Amino acid sequence: MDALRTLFRCRRCAGFWLAVLVACGEAGSGSPEAGSGPEEGAQAGPGKGRAAVPAPEAQAPSATRYYRSYLDEVLRGDFSAARAGYRAVVEDGGAEPEVAARAALRLAEYEADAGRRHIALDLVARAAALGRDHRDLLLWAERLQRRLAAVRVHDIEVRGPPAGTPLEGVSAQAAELHARAEELLAAYHARRIKPRLEELGAGVRGKRSAMEAAVRAYRQVAALGEPAAAVAAELRIAGLFYDLSLSLTFDLPSELEAGVAAELRQSLRAQALADRNRARAAYLRALEAGRDGRAGPAGAIWLEAAELGLRSTEDLLRGRD
Repeated sequence: MDALRTLFRCRRCAGFWLAVLVACGEAGSGSPEAGSGPEEGAQAGPGKGRAAVPAPEAQAPSATRYYRSYLDEVLRGDFSAARAGYRAVVEDGGAEPEVAARAALRLAEYEADAGRRHIALDLVARAAALGRDHRDLLLWAERLQRRLAAVRVHDIEVRGPPAGTPLEGVSAQAAELHARAEELLAAYHARRIKPRLEELGAGVRGKRSAMEAAVRAYRQVAALGEPAAAVAAELRIAGLFYDLSLSLTFDLPSELEAGVAAELRQSLRAQALADRNRARAAYLRALEAGRDGRAGPAGAIWLEAAELGLRSTEDLLRGRD
């Protein structure tokens, strides 16, 4: 096995052995879920410097899907299929943590290359939590985090429908209150934490204040008691708390010295943990508001986003220690 792992660091050897092992697995089981192969550290597909990963001794469906996606990426060059497969693994609540972490990091490479910085950062944070017992994954996540820290985007990235999306299937009052809250959501995302040490405290307080203003506005929407509006409002509330928790721990200005950044993260850790717990509670409220189809077709897209958001939050909470 050690000899194979060495070979897998060569892209050509990896391709050959991946194909052989997947073929053998399929022949042995007769099941499309049985094939697999180990991954190598080649710079294939989007992104660079990925870590080598050994072949699993016994494969769960999520591991099989992961390695099939890896084959799509490395051997076939079918990046769309690879990305879809990695996403399916990340969204599989039953996936082994290590496998889910590797899929999250590969998917983060795709998102980073596409300019979706915040989505990539979310995936890196989840991977660091899920793969915290694996040094190669933590190093990979750290490299990606440094890469993302140097990228600044102008678009607002949120979970679920884009910021400014009007509510449908709700009363005029709910639609109007939601629109006002969306403006405050945009104002929150427009605030950046400045890299100067003397301005960091004020920057964090200003960002939190902007978040709290948006949260209050969305709570007015939820208080109307309309299921579709409540699902959307609670989703946005959860997203705000989750986003701030990432900002406090994974998204500090890249210009900060490493020691200063580490000390600041430590001091903000308790706040970030509390924000993640608030995010989890809001996601659960969103799911409850839409239970048994109460939110109707208008709430479906918001409800789906809440389900995925809850999984992200629980991944981070699981790795908090």
